[in-house]
Amino acid sequence: MKPTAVAVDAVDMTGADKDGKEVKDLPAKQQLLGAVFKTEVGVDDPPPPIGNDGSVWFNVREITPDRERPVAEVREKALEEWKAEQQKAELDKKDAE
Repeated sequence: MKPTAVAVDAVDMTGADKDGKEVKDLPAKQQLLGAVFKTEVGVDDPPPPIGNDGSVWFNVREITPDRERPVAEVREKALEEWKAEQQKAELDKKDAE
């Protein structure tokens, strides 16, 4: 099996990039993100195992501090989530009748 390199500019704890879109092609996503967010810049941690497929190596080059996002940046996603919650509540209400 030939190793595959995946370069990711930025990723958050959920696996989303800086625009909030899911980063594709992350092997063993949960294990990898868990290891990535436990390390520091430039530290060579042992690669987390990914089942029978082998291991995954990563290099943290920069850590961006948490920040509050402006409303304009999160408005659309917040509205989508709110609408979904409202629809679910209405369906649950109808199911209970």
